[in-house]
Amino acid sequence: RTFFTTPGTTLPLLIGCSSFAGQFAYIADSPFVLMHGYGVSTHAFGIYFGATALALMLGSLTGSQMMKAGRSPSAMIFTGTTILLVGGILVTIGTQIESLGIAGFLVPMILYFFGVGIGGPSATALALEPVPHIAGTASAAIGFLTMMSGAVAGYVTSKISGGDPKVFALFA
Repeated sequence: RTFFTTPGTTLPLLIGCSSFAGQFAYIADSPFVLMHGYGVSTHAFGIYFGATALALMLGSLTGSQMMKAGRSPSAMIFTGTTILLVGGILVTIGTQIESLGIAGFLVPMILYFFGVGIGGPSATALALEPVPHIAGTASAAIGFLTMMSGAVAGYVTSKISGGDPKVFALFA
């Protein structure tokens, strides 16, 4: 209860859960969207999925370098969240423009994952900052809620979208 009622914990928690939810929506539904929606082969799926994983890693490395350069966790969350929001908006637009094909889906998702890599770790750190006296309990709550948001988003998105990139983009 202390964690949830302490000022400064809720917004970073919500940002972390939301970005993780989008990440797991993609993980759960991307095989259907890419292979059924866009007709890519299983080999190509692995390459496309790997591109988003690489974007997440590059975002994390970029975030690490930004932290070393003196950026605050708040600045990191703002930067990462801005990038992932732009990616989310662009995937919604890109999937509506048929002539863009798979690029209208994949390029914005790569941008989204890059933003998650930058902002995600700082969201957790910032949520823990006001409660160092209950860091273990707070960390457990954050982990539980983050995983639950991912599980629910993955399940709901894959059930609703049915592999349709346009529907996926609206829910992810």
